[in-house]
Amino acid sequence: MLKFQDLNCKIYAQYQGNFSFVPHIHKAIEIILLTKGSLNVIINNQSYILTEGEASVAFPYHVHAYEDIDDSTEGYLLFIEPSEISDFKD
Repeated sequence: MLKFQDLNCKIYAQYQGNFSFVPHIHKAIEIILLTKGSLNVIINNQSYILTEGEASVAFPYHVHAYEDIDDSTEGYLLFIEPSEISDFKD
């Protein structure tokens, strides 16, 4: 089942471990910068392995999910509403 997340914020950032999330969509741009470990990133049914120092970007309304590959995964999670970026404004 696909989950829609209503984030209700313009910009949100946090440092965290455990990046396992079921497939979901939202209207925000989602950026992950991995600082430790490795992560399976699935965006629009395409799977990528993200490793330390790499980043992924999921654009608004693109289905995406994450699966931790090991227990040591840590990194930054950032959500940005498209309206906060001038190139995305109407």
